[in-house]
Amino acid sequence: MRTSSEARSTLGSFERVTPTFDIAVEWASETAGRRSVPVRGVTVGECLDALLAAYPGLLDRMQLGRHELYVNWQSIRHTGGLMTPVGDGDVIQLLPGRS
Repeated sequence: MRTSSEARSTLGSFERVTPTFDIAVEWASETAGRRSVPVRGVTVGECLDALLAAYPGLLDRMQLGRHELYVNWQSIRHTGGLMTPVGDGDVIQLLPGRS
């Protein structure tokens, strides 16, 4: 995974990278059936904002705190939460929370 310092361009601002969201089958109806959605951003939070801007119906389905986010199958709880850096080729998994 790329670190935030590696994501900086030569001008000192962040370049926009393109990770991909894997969408749980339960929520694919909110993304027009797409299970894989490319987004732009350098953190999980930026990517999530981009995903929800494109597919606002997901927000209702997600229920705050009742979903799981992973980057390359590693929970973001252990990598910086929504500030977890992402890069090209990374996959963000969005899954319903488990009871």
